[in-house]
Amino acid sequence: MASIIKRCDCGDWDDCPHPWVVRYRTDGGRTSKQREQSFGDDLKEAENFLLKVEHDKKAHVFIDPDAGKAVFRAEAEAWLAQRIGADSSDATYKSVLRTHVYPAIGHRQIRTIRREEIKEIIAAMNRKGLSASRVAQAHLVINAVFNEAVRNKKLSESPCTDIPVPDVGHAADFVFPEDSEMEALAAGLPADGAATVWLMYGCGLRIGEALAVKKRCRINGGTTLRVREQVNPVALEKRLKFRVEGQFRDIPLPLYVSEAIDKHIARHSTTDDGHLFRGRRHKHVTRRTYNEDFERAAGKAGLPPEFIPHTLRHCYASLPVWPTASRSPRCPAGSGTRASRSRTRSTAISCRLPGTAPAPSSTTPAAPDGTSHPRRTSPEFRSASRDALLRWERGCCVC
Repeated sequence: MASIIKRCDCGDWDDCPHPWVVRYRTDGGRTSKQREQSFGDDLKEAENFLLKVEHDKKAHVFIDPDAGKAVFRAEAEAWLAQRIGADSSDATYKSVLRTHVYPAIGHRQIRTIRREEIKEIIAAMNRKGLSASRVAQAHLVINAVFNEAVRNKKLSESPCTDIPVPDVGHAADFVFPEDSEMEALAAGLPADGAATVWLMYGCGLRIGEALAVKKRCRINGGTTLRVREQVNPVALEKRLKFRVEGQFRDIPLPLYVSEAIDKHIARHSTTDDGHLFRGRRHKHVTRRTYNEDFERAAGKAGLPPEFIPHTLRHCYASLPVWPTASRSPRCPAGSGTRASRSRTRSTAISCRLPGTAPAPSSTTPAAPDGTSHPRRTSPEFRSASRDALLRWERGCCVC
């Protein structure tokens, strides 16, 4: 039971100048730590606090006032350490905290941070002209830290509520490269990294998955690529995204990708444990180094700035859309230019070009030159040359 006292030997507390103190225990009764809160000469405030403590303990909603003294930076670091997610996301959150959030509220006790101060952080980032996604990341992290504090009963409510953030636009032009541009892109990369282009384009690998491919990943007589791990942004091997440790993903392996792997091994060998790609200073290639090399190679190949490594994965995913979807069109012969293939991804499946008829319902429709494009799971796809597939793609579009 909480009590109101004065820590003095004065006989009459009503006339005593010493402060009123509420002595109480947190949830758990005598097994919990005894705490005290001073209220100066305000007896009424001390009585109100005592009543609130007892009421909240009975209602099981008691929040220890001392718990709110935790510093925001310490709470954020604890949240990051316990978070389960992609390493790339962790790196992004650490960056936005270090650059924009810690300078403003990192040293403050969480109980003293007010909603208007968080709104000012968001507004300041907007004034600096930062992207909507960067602002949204800052809001997400701050909100997550305060929500965790509420769940841990360090705060009664989060100050990060109903704070407007700019909308993040996701639509972007989808660029389907010509075969000559693909060749130039691969040639523009360092020679020991050129095979990553064909792994991402021909097998739909993420950049980290391509950098983690081993010689033994080819199984079933070289017709399947089994992906088991990925290389994170700081060149460490990790489990696959959205999978638990030990899970893998099997992908049909086209012959031209397999040949690119063979050529890479013949020219550059592998690491001692069988990895195809090795870093300059680390065992694996760092994401930053690869992205810089890719950006330079893409520029030399005449590809636009928005063409990034992940675009190659989108190319892989886009090609099968119209052969398997009856509402997707066949483009008129000779229309397979970049202009006709550069569509926003948001409309990749939901529309077709005006004046064109839906594609036939066959799962292996004919290309404009009369040849049949095989499904990825078929032996014909496995044995088809890269040039043959690219010729077929050049005459088709994803609308």
